[in-house]
Amino acid sequence: MSRRPKSPPAPGRVWLYGQHAVAAALANPDRPCYRVLATESVLPTIEVAAKRGDAGGAPARVAGRLRVVEGPCFPRAFDQGTIAVFSTNTATIALEALAAPIELSWLHVPKVVDGRAAVQLERLYHELSALVPTTFLEVPRGGARGRFMPVKTPEDLPRVRADLEAMLGTSLA
Repeated sequence: MSRRPKSPPAPGRVWLYGQHAVAAALANPDRPCYRVLATESVLPTIEVAAKRGDAGGAPARVAGRLRVVEGPCFPRAFDQGTIAVFSTNTATIALEALAAPIELSWLHVPKVVDGRAAVQLERLYHELSALVPTTFLEVPRGGARGRFMPVKTPEDLPRVRADLEAMLGTSLA
């Protein structure tokens, strides 16, 4: 029995089927989304982007399963530069994947804040990808359809300004 509607879409609209086609359409800011219907079998999807000297979690095969491994969790001898993409920390996770309690690790990240030592605690939600089959969607970093323009300090703003203006379709002056 088909789950597809019996009538055609409204004029000017299309129906997309399949996880990858729908994920790509949702990643396109120029495509309005009127409704999303998903089945219970939707896998968690983690967005990744091409590295440009970035550090962070990245998809890697561990014990035969592709999952996200956080940067500090890679073995010291492993060259993380051999992985072309990294996680943008954007994910879509169906509630069904979280039905059972899951123990997630804490990552302690040493930082310096206002000249003082501090520790940033991060809960590694990406560890879910080690337990549940997960898909990875590569998204553009910048430009009109950009999905990853990291700004961690005010000094980062000039670097992403042109991409933000392209995405917003206006000048930020």
